[in-house]
Amino acid sequence: DDEARESEPQWRRNLDLLSGFKALHGHADVPLGYPENPWLATWVVMQRKLNRDHALAPHRHAALEAIGFLFPLVHTLWDARLQE
Repeated sequence: DDEARESEPQWRRNLDLLSGFKALHGHADVPLGYPENPWLATWVVMQRKLNRDHALAPHRHAALEAIGFLFPLVHTLWDARLQE
């Protein structure tokens, strides 16, 4: 799978971009078509897919969790709606 073979330096750059997005917006759920960086939303979707398919390296999973990335987005959105 191409996503699973993303080089570590490139993956870290994307993680840094995601961390910056979270600092700016207060969450790490980059919307599809995000005008500042449309690729970042695609990358986020790929990380969730890799995790769901048990193909995300453990150290990458831990790094994403460390910045507050939430993997089961459907449950996260459901819970947020229940709080409204």
